Amino acid sequence: MQLISGKVIQGAQKAAVFTGLDWVKAQCREKLGFVPFPGTLNLEITSSVAECLENMADGIWEELVPPTQEFCSSKVLRVSIGPVKGALILPEADVNIHGKHVIEILAPVKMRDVFGLKDGDRVIVKPISGMANQDCKLCVKAVLFDLDGTLIDSIESYYRIVEIALDKMGLPKVPRQTILKAAKNY
Repeated sequence: MQLISGKVIQGAQKAAVFTGLDWVKAQCREKLGFVPFPGTLNLEITSSVAECLENMADGIWEELVPPTQEFCSSKVLRVSIGPVKGALILPEADVNIHGKHVIEILAPVKMRDVFGLKDGDRVIVKPISGMANQDCKLCVKAVLFDLDGTLIDSIESYYRIVEIALDKMGLPKVPRQTILKAAKNY
């Protein structure tokens, strides 16, 4: 997976408590290189992106490990949104209040303010490390090719189709150049 696309949504306003914990700030500074802004940017993602995130190898994630069992651990993945470095954070499934179709982004700044984001805006998140080599075949749902004029030249085929159709309908032939010119302009 190279890029993650999501739609900005309102969160539950609970991340500020988590990101304000001393152990979270210390581990983010140590493992991610920044102290997080008190809160997260919440993005709604598609099922295919959620599935892909679930299937990623554990080796590409960092883990925020709580000092006591009072708190849950979370996996984080270094990402960037434009020039701002941050981390995608995935809490353990049993405490994830948003479900698997919402991701949260930690950053050293309030992303909504930095980029002027509002609910419904589309955001592209770029993984920084580890994901380029990740096998994520489940994320691809379709591949489109622009064949005509890019990979193949089918103008000759169009000419033959028109020629056959005109003959079957008993209509007079059209000069070859006229058909070829029309096909190129379409």
